Amino acid sequence: MAPTRAALAFIATCCALLPAHALAAASRLQHHAAAQYHVSVLDSAPQPPVWPEQFHAVLFENRTNRLALVDLWYDWPGKRNLNAIHAQLGTRGGTLMDLEYDNRTSFYWRPKSRTCSTITFEVGILTPDWLSGATFLGQATINNMTVNTFTKADFITYWSEAAPPYRPVRWLFHTSDGQFEVMEWHEGVTMSDAEWQPPAYCF
Repeated sequence: MAPTRAALAFIATCCALLPAHALAAASRLQHHAAAQYHVSVLDSAPQPPVWPEQFHAVLFENRTNRLALVDLWYDWPGKRNLNAIHAQLGTRGGTLMDLEYDNRTSFYWRPKSRTCSTITFEVGILTPDWLSGATFLGQATINNMTVNTFTKADFITYWSEAAPPYRPVRWLFHTSDGQFEVMEWHEGVTMSDAEWQPPAYCF
C-alpha cells in the first residue's frame, strides 16, 4: 500500500478535501514550529507512536472556520472506522456519519435527513502503524503539554505526548487545512456490532 494513497484516502473519508486551501495550509505549517510551538530537537529521535487496535476519541475540528465535534471510533480487528461529525449548532445538515471499511467501501449518512451515499476508495482504513516512517521534527509545547512532532508524506503533521502513554494531542492535514484537537482518548473500547451497522436506508 503506497503511503501517499492511504493518506489521501484517510483525508477524504474523515472530511471532504479542500484542495484550494493546500498552499495556505502548507504556509501556515511552516510557521507552526518556529513561531508558535518553540520546537526543540532531541539528540535521538523517538519512534512514531502506534495506534491501539481499538479506541474512541473525541476531537475538536477546525476546518477553515467550520467547527465540529467528532466522535472517532477505530476498530482494527473489525477492520472498520467511524467518524460521527457533529456540526456546530446542527448546521450543514446536522451530524454526518462516516463509516469506513477495510474493503474500501465507505458509507456516509445523515440521520436528520435520512440520506445516504456510498463511495469506494483505492485503499482501506489506516493500519495501527500508519505513522511508521514519519519524520521527527522535534519536541514542542501545546497547552502546557510537552509533545513530539512528526510529519509524513507531505500530508500530515502529528503531535503526540512525549511520555507514555503517547496519546495524540493534535494533527493537521496539509492538503485540506483541517486541524483536529484531541479532547478525549479512550483505548481498548468499541461499540456493539449493531452500532457499527449503517441504517436500512443506506441499502
